[in-house]
Amino acid sequence: KSTEKYGKFQSEDPEKDEKSHEGEGTQCGNGDSPFVRLVAVYGMNNCNVMRAEALEAQQNYMLYVDAFGDASAYLTEQVREYAATGDKQYYDNYWYEVNTAKNREKNVALLQELGLTVEEQAMINSISATSNNLIPIEEEAMEWTAKGNTTKAIGILYGEEYSAGV
Repeated sequence: KSTEKYGKFQSEDPEKDEKSHEGEGTQCGNGDSPFVRLVAVYGMNNCNVMRAEALEAQQNYMLYVDAFGDASAYLTEQVREYAATGDKQYYDNYWYEVNTAKNREKNVALLQELGLTVEEQAMINSISATSNNLIPIEEEAMEWTAKGNTTKAIGILYGEEYSAGV
């Protein structure tokens, strides 16, 4: 016959109860029980998953920042190539990136999905504004190129004002 006491079943005979649980203290007390091992393994697996997710987010952050920089550098490259050669393909590539591909904007959105801090968002906003502020200068250079004055266009794209924003 047994009774429930403090969530454990115990016999009414304390001596019998002590003998039936001999060795249990060492098994449960030092973490060797299957339940304790299961909880520990679950905890370690959960920790490993969280660490892997954090590492992946960090890698994605770097990937998106690099991709944003690459898209901005691509615009500079295309406008400078157009100014130097007058080849309309570079002009078209530039405007395709600005108006259609929008890789800078896509990567900013991906960064925001990762959950930027206030400081990171401010930095992204500043970099985006700097990149966007180059567009009027690039447009002016492209106008000079279209008029046949590549010297003036190249001067603008390698000038102090433009270089400060690149």
